[in-house]
Amino acid sequence: MIDTCGSDEGWNDHRWSGPRPRRLYVEGNGPMLHQHCLRCGRDFIRDQSSNRRFAVFVSAISFHQLNRRVTARWLRERCPGERPPSDDADRKERVAEFFVSEDERTHLDSRRVA
Repeated sequence: MIDTCGSDEGWNDHRWSGPRPRRLYVEGNGPMLHQHCLRCGRDFIRDQSSNRRFAVFVSAISFHQLNRRVTARWLRERCPGERPPSDDADRKERVAEFFVSEDERTHLDSRRVA
């Protein structure tokens, strides 16, 4: 994964979809925690080994990691309270795709760079 900042500046302003993040395994990387904000629709994953957070676009079977600029801004900004139209363009700024599983045994090294 691309090394990205882990700022807490705007993190606690979000309204998360559940009391605990969803635990998943990213192929080739291991355990990750996924969080989705109900107000703004932004998604993040946190690498449990490094504790780094990344902005992501969620598809049916994978996460698309967004570039450093988007991740840094989304982590820094307070929750906008609704889904901003500008986030649609941000979600197109993909740098890598990571396939996920809820089973620890299935994470293989099959990352695809976008």
